[in-house]
Amino acid sequence: MTYPSAGCETCKSRRIKCDETKPTCKRCKKSRRVCLWGQSTDQTYFSIHNENRYASGNTKRPRGPRSALTGTHHHHHHHHHHQHSSNTPQQGQQLQQYRSLHIDLSTRALVYYLHYYLAKPYAQDTVPSISRGLHDHLGSWLSGTKHCNPLVDLAISSMALAVFARTQHHPPAAIEASAKYQRLLAMMRTSISSPNLVDDAKNIDDCLLAIFFMSRFEDSNHCRFDMAHGNGKVMRLADYSPNSYAHHDGALAILKIWKEHHCPHQYLAHSQSPKQAAPSEIIKYLRRGMIRSAVLRHLALPEWLWEGRWYGEKGLDLGYDRAIVRIVNLRRELAVLVQRQSHTQTLSHEMLLAADKLNDEARDIDTELHEWTSRFPRAWSYQKHTLTATDPHLGDGNSRNGEKEHFYSSTVYSYASPAHPAAWILYFATRMLINNARLKILGLLLCPQRRQPTPHSNLEGESDAYEYEKQRQECLSRLNATADDLASSIPFILERFKVKEKDDTGSSDYSDQNQIIFNTDKEIKPYLATLAAWPLSIASCLDGLDLKQRLWFGSELASIGRILGVGVFEFAVTDQWLKL
Repeated sequence: MTYPSAGCETCKSRRIKCDETKPTCKRCKKSRRVCLWGQSTDQTYFSIHNENRYASGNTKRPRGPRSALTGTHHHHHHHHHHQHSSNTPQQGQQLQQYRSLHIDLSTRALVYYLHYYLAKPYAQDTVPSISRGLHDHLGSWLSGTKHCNPLVDLAISSMALAVFARTQHHPPAAIEASAKYQRLLAMMRTSISSPNLVDDAKNIDDCLLAIFFMSRFEDSNHCRFDMAHGNGKVMRLADYSPNSYAHHDGALAILKIWKEHHCPHQYLAHSQSPKQAAPSEIIKYLRRGMIRSAVLRHLALPEWLWEGRWYGEKGLDLGYDRAIVRIVNLRRELAVLVQRQSHTQTLSHEMLLAADKLNDEARDIDTELHEWTSRFPRAWSYQKHTLTATDPHLGDGNSRNGEKEHFYSSTVYSYASPAHPAAWILYFATRMLINNARLKILGLLLCPQRRQPTPHSNLEGESDAYEYEKQRQECLSRLNATADDLASSIPFILERFKVKEKDDTGSSDYSDQNQIIFNTDKEIKPYLATLAAWPLSIASCLDGLDLKQRLWFGSELASIGRILGVGVFEFAVTDQWLKL
């Protein structure tokens, strides 16, 4: 008597031994295949088919070379067609099932995206909430939603196909992704013009979630050849708006509808109106995305978007939120001031006072950010390690390939969990952003033509220049030191190494070098790459940073872009990349 295998259906169809690990066996995980199990195959949406009548086990496989089976089978079947005519309908049904070797492309891409790009390797509560985004919430949203929304389904499917096409180099997936995206655009136009959008907060959530994936789709498909125009001119990213920016504007408009009709603050301010439910996670995370968009585009945030409490921010997250809102608005004021100075070639007394005020504001924000980290849990603290200069895993800051690119210097930081540095690298990048802005402010104040000459101003001007130069040196030093902190944290968050547990006997050598266990031969988990993407995006754009270090950050971001399938990140290693 034979007993059925307990392995997954995918391994059975491949005729390999399954290790029976659930929900995804190691064989399927390694080969990035859909892992489905026999007891749930009939119920699951992602159905898998055996490749032929022998693989199912219903028909005994003939002895002999496998290469001869196909021809023998067809000849034998044709020769005895009339002899087995009574079984033809059943055989036809089986053959129809078994000839479908692969799952359809959309399903294959969707499962690939959900399993490998949205799957979190750690418990949700271990990831600092300030570093979470919609990719963290999507899994629970999909499992908890009470209804299927065709708009969101199509948006996720389009994005999944785009990522699958880019990471697996599969052109048919790119063609199907483009076709679905065109249908999605038409469906979105209908949805945003519907009166139900204003009346139902759930419809707003659905639209915002779909727009999130539409924006990601554009970033994924943003290739270098998109930069070339008919006249042969290659434009910088900073010279025009990528297609995803249009989706950012659309999301901002819909978010304003929610603010005006469904924000709890709006109803609490009027006693005759009932208290509304708290903002959804989608609302909170989309607002964070709008803040990031404003950073990239040097835009000011509209006043109705300033108060994070209205959108669900609280506790430690609210402290960071207030700082980043101040930074966004300061950078917009600075951009206006720089533009005025470039037109007049001088810094008038009024402009000088404005620049001095911005300098004080930037210093206050930097202090506020530094104090914010004092509220971090002790479990988030990091430990410094120094590697030997001859270590083969160690880069020199100029590496562009292989495992060395993830180690900028001999100094690395380790944390209790690879998820914990997410808050720190966000802090490091944000502090770099404000100090980079302050360097520009001080550059204006130190400009030789910084003011229109006034009587008896020479002595005062020399005194101011000395003080401003001193502040500039301190600011530059702080920027470079914080950049080193960020670079030292990247290897750990990408799990390029781990730290051995200390020997309780104390007999072993527990030096920095012997603590480190390198994991450079393992693939980087897409979720961890997502956590590092935004801080690296900021760092790679800062023109006040040392060129060597900025190029290293750009190289890391481009590497992450290849993992995540984000084509726009490929520009991070070119001179066409954004400058902040």
